[in-house]
Amino acid sequence: FFVLLVFSGLSYVAAPMFFSYDKSDIEKMICKNQNIECLINGKIYYGFLPTPEIIIKDLIIKDFVDKNKTFAKVDKTTIKLSLANLLETKKQSFKKIELKDFIINFNLQNIKKYQNFEVKKSSFIPLTLVKGKIAFFDNENYVATINNVKLNLVLGKKINELVLKGKFLDDDIYINADNKQTDNNPSINIKL
Repeated sequence: FFVLLVFSGLSYVAAPMFFSYDKSDIEKMICKNQNIECLINGKIYYGFLPTPEIIIKDLIIKDFVDKNKTFAKVDKTTIKLSLANLLETKKQSFKKIELKDFIINFNLQNIKKYQNFEVKKSSFIPLTLVKGKIAFFDNENYVATINNVKLNLVLGKKINELVLKGKFLDDDIYINADNKQTDNNPSINIKL
């Protein structure tokens, strides 16, 4: 009975290895739901250890303001999958997205336009960025870089939280910002 149970469980989580994932479907699920334009240049494959996940190589995210420019380039994107509906590719639910080995090009001239970008909280998937860089530009002029970035972003109905760790000008940087909504009174806490 135990062997049958283990074999059934492994078969269930390993079965999506034989699926073919369409790049346009994945782009739609992770980007277009948030009005972001992205492009998958590399391969997409499935892994089930330690958890079921879709792995994307070479993801390009276009700038929100100027679609001709690249906002982020990600070498490895991992999408953690829920065990529910694992065998139905169109109904798979994403639990978390992790971007690894990335470069974000942040244009300081467009900061107000970036602030106007609205995130659809109903379809937002918790996001983690690790082992990357955030490069700041003033139009085409380089300003500074935050290296070795680890960033967690969680958006919910009552709380939004951002935690950023990294190296800025050879010093450690830590930013924790949360926005809580309690009894129609929003409160914003920022720790540096």
